[in-house]
Amino acid sequence: MNHLGLWVLAVTGVILLAEVIAGRHRKIYSRSDWIVNSICMLGAALVRPAGTAVVAMAIAYLFPSGQGALRNVPFLPALIAIILLAEFANYWVHRGSHQLKGSRWFDWFWRMHRTHHTAQYVNVLLNFRISPFWILVGGLGWVFSLAIYLGQAQAAGLAIVIFTFWGIFTHSDFRWDDAIRRHSVFGSLFRGLEHVFISPGIHHSHHGYGRDGGNFRNFGVFLSIYDWMFGTLHIPTGRPFRYGIPGNTPHWADDAFSPLRLGALISGHPSGEAESKPLS
Repeated sequence: MNHLGLWVLAVTGVILLAEVIAGRHRKIYSRSDWIVNSICMLGAALVRPAGTAVVAMAIAYLFPSGQGALRNVPFLPALIAIILLAEFANYWVHRGSHQLKGSRWFDWFWRMHRTHHTAQYVNVLLNFRISPFWILVGGLGWVFSLAIYLGQAQAAGLAIVIFTFWGIFTHSDFRWDDAIRRHSVFGSLFRGLEHVFISPGIHHSHHGYGRDGGNFRNFGVFLSIYDWMFGTLHIPTGRPFRYGIPGNTPHWADDAFSPLRLGALISGHPSGEAESKPLS
């Protein structure tokens, strides 16, 4: 676990280099994308650790006598329980952030998550385009922190590794799963596995709109069982018609620092919205 950050950087770097060589990053970024991506990556390094500390303190406050209470639970059952609970929490938090869009009291929840969806592309860098404040509400962080507090640091550590690297691979621009899904022999088997595990195609669909897209479904990160169970699973036949969300993108300040509304203050425009076009 001490070297997880280095491994994440190494694996991301290899995939990023392959994407760049393959031309997958050519002319897709707007000025806003460069700013938002940079802020989110800095936030991951600087703000997210502080958010993790806040979550840990909240758990200790809520369960003052729970520290180490489950330390004697065997590793494998603990790992399975953590993965299932973390994905369950993620599913409902993630689904809620989408379904509360436009809500009078909770639209801020969508705006905080929207940062991850305003990019008009999907590649390995999108995995890190997350609001620095999302750690405070995201289901995964709370479950992992709770597991560590209860004495299952080793199992939680492996679960973190699994979810982290799965997210890197499912956000990659390389869609190796398309060929398998179309295969005459292995296609049916692979579609069966997609009812259990999130594939790149399933997650790409979540980031798109139009044909084979729709951010109103496919809310899992590692497991698709809850999408299947609760009727939100969509197994695509190809790439979405478009990536991102329809309409104008928010001002980069609103996008990067949601739910704070800084775009109108900086831009001088009441809506804080700005058209986002790729730079040549």
